[in-house]
Amino acid sequence: MKDNDTKILEEAYKKIKKAYDREDEKTIEAHKKQRSGKTYAQRRKQFADIKEANGDTNNIRRILQNIAKEFLNIPTLQARMSDSLDFHEVAVWQLEKALAAAYKAGHNQAGDVINER
Repeated sequence: MKDNDTKILEEAYKKIKKAYDREDEKTIEAHKKQRSGKTYAQRRKQFADIKEANGDTNNIRRILQNIAKEFLNIPTLQARMSDSLDFHEVAVWQLEKALAAAYKAGHNQAGDVINER
């Protein structure tokens, strides 16, 4: 009797496992469909549009570098792999001014893009 119960449980386990495997495959396929084809192309175009609208990446880095120097007294934003060079103590009022400057820079740049179109 015990062997029969074990067999039934094993068969039930196999059926449940197959059902879960099928659900996993369906989920994976749905995820692939969502990330492929037209959706992917649309995302790439959107990214390209954003990059174009935001201007050159080097320009953004230059602006952030200037803000870090001016408001936070941080000489560079490049990682130098040294705790004493990469970690800085910053007062909250310095951080607030730096964030406001970054916001204004972004707002001005967005305004320039809108005016160009």
